[in-house]
Amino acid sequence: MAFCTECGSKLPDDAVFCPNCGASLITAPKNENVSVEAPAAPAQADSTVTSAANVPMSETVPVSGSFQTSGVFETQGTYTPPQQNIFIPPQQNSYAPPYQGAYVPPQQPSYGAPNTYSQPPYPGYGPVAAQTSPKKSGGKIAIIVISSVVVLIVLALILLLKPFGGSRYVGYWESVAVDVGDGVVSQDYYGTSIVGALGMQINSDGTIYLASSSDTEIIEGKWEKSDDGIIITTSDNTYSMDYDDDQLILLQEGETYYFEIIEDHDINNPTVPHGSLADNNVTDDPAVSGGIAGSGAVGYDSFYITVTGAEDFVDVDGESAIRIYYDFTNNYSDDFASAAYDVLSYYAMQDGSYLTETYSYDYDSVASNSSYNIRPGVTMQCCSEFKYDPYGGSVDFSVYSYYDDESGGVVTASYIPGSLPGAPAPYVLVPITDPQWTKSIPGEGDLDGFYVAVTDGELVTDANGDPAIRIYYQFTNNNTYTTSMSNELSPFTYQDGVSLDTTYETVDSETDINYYADVAPGSTITASCVYALRNQTSPVEAEVETYTIGLAVGQTYFFN
Repeated sequence: MAFCTECGSKLPDDAVFCPNCGASLITAPKNENVSVEAPAAPAQADSTVTSAANVPMSETVPVSGSFQTSGVFETQGTYTPPQQNIFIPPQQNSYAPPYQGAYVPPQQPSYGAPNTYSQPPYPGYGPVAAQTSPKKSGGKIAIIVISSVVVLIVLALILLLKPFGGSRYVGYWESVAVDVGDGVVSQDYYGTSIVGALGMQINSDGTIYLASSSDTEIIEGKWEKSDDGIIITTSDNTYSMDYDDDQLILLQEGETYYFEIIEDHDINNPTVPHGSLADNNVTDDPAVSGGIAGSGAVGYDSFYITVTGAEDFVDVDGESAIRIYYDFTNNYSDDFASAAYDVLSYYAMQDGSYLTETYSYDYDSVASNSSYNIRPGVTMQCCSEFKYDPYGGSVDFSVYSYYDDESGGVVTASYIPGSLPGAPAPYVLVPITDPQWTKSIPGEGDLDGFYVAVTDGELVTDANGDPAIRIYYQFTNNNTYTTSMSNELSPFTYQDGVSLDTTYETVDSETDINYYADVAPGSTITASCVYALRNQTSPVEAEVETYTIGLAVGQTYFFN
């Protein structure tokens, strides 16, 4: 009775390997170039094992062609097993290697130790005789072959997706919310909406473009997939963004920014309507083009709104209130002057409820600015005032065109009580030294049945001691009923493209009174109105307009 020298197990008399541990009982020569004749095999096995160099090609495992090692496809070649050894299993194992594919280790006999790729199955050249027949393993072999194909496919996909981690990140992303460090995720960033304020174009070739709605520069960089999201590298900085719940999340200097992908947009077609991205805004949807980041066009591009700040104040009832500032720009392509009060609608909401509009006796407030008519291309700083809860949720402000509703574009901004940014700097009107609006209309003419001429102007001092101008008009009633100039027509006077307030002298002149006087059909009077000047340098334009048909006459006055 013999025993295995490796594991000590009892061996059959004719054993050529240990049935317990698989150890060969044949001592192979150390010189691998020397052929070794294997012991005779039992009758049922008719295989021969020799060195690979001496095995006829018809009896070797096919290895010519493409094969795979370590997950990387290589060029065609011949596979060389470790230590020049090759194991051809007994025929009854029904083993068929895959054609033109990866090397697959022989099916492991049930009595042997597991094989590995780093070592040959057995020391030396291995057994040749068939021992006790192993269990039928055709099914297992099929599974191994199929599994190998699946592994190849998975590895190929991994290679194709490297280094950018797939298409989930590719596209145009915009900021949608921010946590400024207080643990509250909001659309408000210190009084300005963060929605759409930052944009990222992530491309499949590993490039990325970064843009801000408040800057003219588009920054180029590279990106790659990380364990938790992506890493962005520019010439100046490196940013790490986590991916969670379909959002990319950036933690930067204690603040957390949340980005979402915007379908059907890219860095050249963003939803942000201003800054470096505005020039390429080609969307035809006015609700999209005007509803982002606290600024945009409303009224189908008739007006442009920029929300600029907010502050607390105490209203006329002694209650807490919020004043929200915005710049109103008249974008009309023709010569029509417009007042924000006449052409805009707005509202504010807090905790799901609409806020009540209010006012104060603060004469320094710009609340009255919305009543001024402004010329096309001119901007006026305005504000809206609401009662609110200074300890409640965010205040969401929306403004849009009165005539077109929100379908013509809406601008929104959100503010967090306790973190209001305050009032913006006063808007300084741009001096207009040679206005052209009134020069394009006649100085006199028929206005809806009334003949009007704008004639002289004179400098006066109003009842408050401030400089003012008196404008004179000739008014003829060509209608069939008695009426006054004040009932039928609208006189406006402008400086720097913005209408002037009416004022009065300590004692009214006769012509000032005539402005309100009844005039019989066919009669003519001289009337006048007094207007407070903003300065004594910019020219003054005086016009008289109809209420209904859009006609006007006027004159321009220059200071000497």
